[in-house]
Amino acid sequence: MNFILYNVLSYLFIIVFIMQHQQIIIVGGGPVGLTCALLLAQQKISVTILEPSTSYDSVADARVLALSYASIALLRELNICIDGLATPISQVHISHSGLGVSNILANDVDLPYLGYTIKYTYICAKLRYAASQSKYIKWHDGVVTDVTTGKHFASIVYTDKDTNVNYATAELVIMAQGGGIKIKDLIYKEYDYKQLAVTAEIITQKQHRNIAYERFDRAGASVMLPHGNNFILVWSLPIDAAQEILQQNNLIERLKNLSGMKKFGRLELNGRVAAFPLKLQVAQQKILGRVVLIGNSAQTIHPISAQGMNIALRDALILSDLVVKNLMINDSMATNLVSEADEINQNDDLCWNNLNIDGLSAFTQLRQADTDFVTGFTHRLAKMFSKHITGTSPLKGLGLVAIGNCKPMQNLIANSLIFGR
Repeated sequence: MNFILYNVLSYLFIIVFIMQHQQIIIVGGGPVGLTCALLLAQQKISVTILEPSTSYDSVADARVLALSYASIALLRELNICIDGLATPISQVHISHSGLGVSNILANDVDLPYLGYTIKYTYICAKLRYAASQSKYIKWHDGVVTDVTTGKHFASIVYTDKDTNVNYATAELVIMAQGGGIKIKDLIYKEYDYKQLAVTAEIITQKQHRNIAYERFDRAGASVMLPHGNNFILVWSLPIDAAQEILQQNNLIERLKNLSGMKKFGRLELNGRVAAFPLKLQVAQQKILGRVVLIGNSAQTIHPISAQGMNIALRDALILSDLVVKNLMINDSMATNLVSEADEINQNDDLCWNNLNIDGLSAFTQLRQADTDFVTGFTHRLAKMFSKHITGTSPLKGLGLVAIGNCKPMQNLIANSLIFGR
């Protein structure tokens, strides 16, 4: 009996004196976590972001994100100005070595641009500055090592910059950081493409004219994204072929041998060549008790259609909207929640509480169609063009021709990728 009492008191001591209780904790301070935090802060909901400050030093790389027109519109609603930092994409040119060309133009879907490219570090800096200006967003420097969900709260273990172990609890934990953190009962559907994506900035003799190029051939699927005055190459290759390029440092020589690259004229490498493994990873459930998964925590997809960040931002948008709808303000004003919604939004002194966690269960259903379409589309595309079966090359090319000549189908696909519908 004394032993049980001791354990109960010890547990209460940990919660009261050691753990920091927050209403909402977002694990991950990248573009997705920051966007989700800003969306919630717009509604005067307090959030705490957990992210190691060293991550911003380690990601001082050449990563460039492809953001759809809808994603940029979302950022602008958060007053994130990207003028002068992003490069617009007005056309996507898709081709296959066997036969077939398809062009998607912004005018075809009644948009000024299909999307933009922007450096990862630029968008992070913009979002983080915006977060620092909000009194509703707190930042804790920490590396999360464990997340456990419970009936009444979720608990987090994290290490701070001084390597001290810290504990926190929250009514809701939003996982916006991909990989490395194991959560009990979380199951992923996984597929290893056995490929590496080789990426680099390429200087070309001919100007890009805001056209993105996607090429499928036996050497592997490649994407050339306009950025600044140059292109960002993302080339999906078998692991051995990619490692050979990295070891021999001969990327430009390999590119010059591809027929699809001749239209760019002279090629030069600007900066270093990087590579990362390509795997499909989709969480079987996006909600586990009081833990919700968004972005790379929920799904990691092949870069063949450059949709990873766009689907992640739609996760953040839908979840933040659900959280707002399932939070009730303090009891003294609860009866006026609906009739005085506009007044509530203008009041900076309200205290939100009583999160209806059951109401968040709709998140999985609301994101299902979009997730299934984007992950399924990119997965089938990646598998289809990575397999080399004799006699099928002309058929793949004819498929591109058919899509290119069927504007309704082409526009339907484009709209689904841009807007998530």
